[in-house]
Amino acid sequence: MGGSTEVRATTALRDARVIEPGAGIDALVGALTPWRSGPCQVSIDYEGEGARGVFTLASEWNVRATRELLEQLELLAGPGNVSVRYGPPPGAGAHEGALRS
Repeated sequence: MGGSTEVRATTALRDARVIEPGAGIDALVGALTPWRSGPCQVSIDYEGEGARGVFTLASEWNVRATRELLEQLELLAGPGNVSVRYGPPPGAGAHEGALRS
């Protein structure tokens, strides 16, 4: 009867500006730093000149997905470009849902 009650969360950003060299990276680091050491992975869905990809930050950049953090990230990435996905830990099942901020 023992099942895992752990929940995995991923914060996804969909805007290339958040990883552009210079101000974009500095602003992203500044927004994430106070919320580090949480359970939520951070992924960036990048689409720029001639390149596209999804990057998941190293676990050292996992965050606590607070309302304040999501609001800061939305200021950086733009309205509708920040989401939190909740689901079981990897390998524990296929059910996942998404919440948008």
